[in-house]
Amino acid sequence: MRRLAYLSEKAAGAVRAVSMAGCSLNRHGLWGLFKRIAHWHRYRFAQPRIDAEFGTETLSMVAIEDFSASGPSVSYAYEYHPTPVDDFEAILKWLPINYSNFCFVDLGCGKGLALILAARFHFKRVIGVEFGRYLHGIALANLDKFRRVNMGAPPIDVILEDAAEFRFPKEPLVVYLYNPFGPEIVSKVLVNLQTSLSQHPRMCWVVYLEPLHHEILSGCDFLRTQKVSASGDPGVPYAVYTSPTGK
Repeated sequence: MRRLAYLSEKAAGAVRAVSMAGCSLNRHGLWGLFKRIAHWHRYRFAQPRIDAEFGTETLSMVAIEDFSASGPSVSYAYEYHPTPVDDFEAILKWLPINYSNFCFVDLGCGKGLALILAARFHFKRVIGVEFGRYLHGIALANLDKFRRVNMGAPPIDVILEDAAEFRFPKEPLVVYLYNPFGPEIVSKVLVNLQTSLSQHPRMCWVVYLEPLHHEILSGCDFLRTQKVSASGDPGVPYAVYTSPTGK
C-alpha cells in the first residue's frame, strides 16, 4: 500500500509539473519555459547547499499553528517558507550600496536563512525579528552553527518580537520581507518605519519578495518604487523601494 501511495503521489506531481510547464509555455513561449526550468534547477540545488555547508536546518516549511506564537498578530501571519537563495542574492547584488554602511533587518526572519545570507554580504550588522518562539529557537541554533565557521561575520541578533512593534535602529537600513504577514501588519510596520526615518533621516531600502501587498508600499509617500520584477521573469516576484532622505 505504501508503494502504491508513493507511486500515486509521484504521478500526481508529474501531472502538476506538466500542467505548469504547459501554462508557462502558453504565457511566455519556449524561451520563457527554458528560463523557468533553469531557475527551478538552480533553486533545487542552491537551497540544500546552504544547510549542507553550515549544518543548519532552514528548508522545511512550518505552519502557523506550529509557530508557538501568541498575540493579535497571529491572525495575520503567513506560514514559513525558506528565502529563495539565488533570488535573494541577486537582488542584494543589484542594490547600489556599500553593505558595510547598512544594517540589514529581516522582519519575520523564520529560521534565519536570510540572516545567514545577508551576513555573507558583510553588512554592518544583521537583525532578525521573529514572533514565533519555535522559529526563533531554530534561528538561534542555526546562527550559532553559522558563526562557528564564520568567525568574521558581522554581529547578528535575532529578536523575539512582533514585527508590528519593532523599532528600527538608527543606521541606514535594508529592510527585508519575504511575504511574512498580511496587510494589517505591513501597514503598522510602515508607520513605524516612516516615524523612524522622520526622526532620524537616513537612506533606507526595502526589499519585498512575493510582494502580495505591493500596493500598500507603492502608495506610501515616503517610499519610491525602484524596481518590480516583470511578469515574464523566471524568478520569484519581488519589488524594491527606497526612501533616500528619510522624509
